Amino acid sequence: MAFEEHERIKILFFHHGGTIGGAPLSLLYLIQNLNKTKFEPHVVFTQYGPVVKLFEESGIGYEICPISLFHHHTLYWLKGLPGLKDFIFFGIKFFPDFFRLRQIIRKHDPDIIHLNSSTLLIAGLAAYSLKHQVVWHVREVLHDGYFGVRKRIIQFIINKCSTQIIAISKTAASRLPETPKLNVVYNGVSLEYFDRNISSSLNKELLIGNNYSLIGMIGQIYKAKGVFQFVQAARILVGKGVRAKFILVGDAPILEDHQSHIKNNLKKWLGIKYNDLLELKKMVYQYGIENDVIFLGNRTDVPNILAGLDMVVFLSGVDAFGRPIIEAGAMGKPVIALNKGSCQELVKDNVTGILLKSDEPEVVADAILGLILDPERAKKLGEAGYQMARSKFTIQKHVDAICGIYSRLGETI
Repeated sequence: MAFEEHERIKILFFHHGGTIGGAPLSLLYLIQNLNKTKFEPHVVFTQYGPVVKLFEESGIGYEICPISLFHHHTLYWLKGLPGLKDFIFFGIKFFPDFFRLRQIIRKHDPDIIHLNSSTLLIAGLAAYSLKHQVVWHVREVLHDGYFGVRKRIIQFIINKCSTQIIAISKTAASRLPETPKLNVVYNGVSLEYFDRNISSSLNKELLIGNNYSLIGMIGQIYKAKGVFQFVQAARILVGKGVRAKFILVGDAPILEDHQSHIKNNLKKWLGIKYNDLLELKKMVYQYGIENDVIFLGNRTDVPNILAGLDMVVFLSGVDAFGRPIIEAGAMGKPVIALNKGSCQELVKDNVTGILLKSDEPEVVADAILGLILDPERAKKLGEAGYQMARSKFTIQKHVDAICGIYSRLGETI
């Protein structure tokens, strides 16, 4: 397929949800920085939510089309009623969703369809059925799941339906089929937006004196992100009399309780869900550290918050790409991260940050305290992180790489 040189390239993006997170923000930054004289983007969200407002404020055209997603519970029907419900609903809604998506694709008649998640299988199949060129952006690490069935289904459909595949890290790519159309493109960060020279209003907002160290964790709040270990580390440090405040930025989806004891297994079977954020706040009050751990919720002024922090802690071992790590680097802040998965690609141990062998609260607390007591080392790590962000993770490098992939789908872009 050759694109007409005098026409803008129409790209129809699909995104899996409406909550704020690394995947939609990365998509937002990509579209914001596309050359609009060459590209005409339009986004289809599977649900409305806070992140949709950010696209709207940026003047990006969008629409909402609720469809079933092939997420990690879809084939987990033996794990309890929530999974069984998802499995049944996915089957019931498959064909109505499939034909609805075909109508949307026909209406827009795009040159390229860009899928922003591995969960968008129905959209991929609809695009393939209409013989459209598909760029499939995989932003998750495909786990084996139940007998590896879900992973194999996703691998097969992505490989079959896509023209080009993008993985956001080598970690994510390692779980995808080996094929010449597989590309690793790291997410990017705008060094103009994440300007390390800005002044922060965080201390003033929170009424915190400058004699306190501010330790931050940014991202969605749920158990797999290491938020409970972060709070437990805060308890240890507060108990030692360390003058520090612990800032959590983000909100929590409603998740199933994944603890293994009988009570919670019964909850899973009955379909009872709870919010990790509420459990975390309960823990904070039980520990008596409610004046030391601060929940800010979702924020759109992340550069302002990062500018006020002394360091960023990232304890997730499930992310295909830790966006807070490169954003902290862009702001010249040292990072403490778990030595697992994509963190090993984004942090150079003892150069741009500290990689932890374990997420045990004592280990996390020791690393935090070490940087508090050695501000020169923290500053050196932050500076190296900034240089790494400048050389490897700029938004322009990201956009250029994506446009290079688009260019392989036609003769001229």
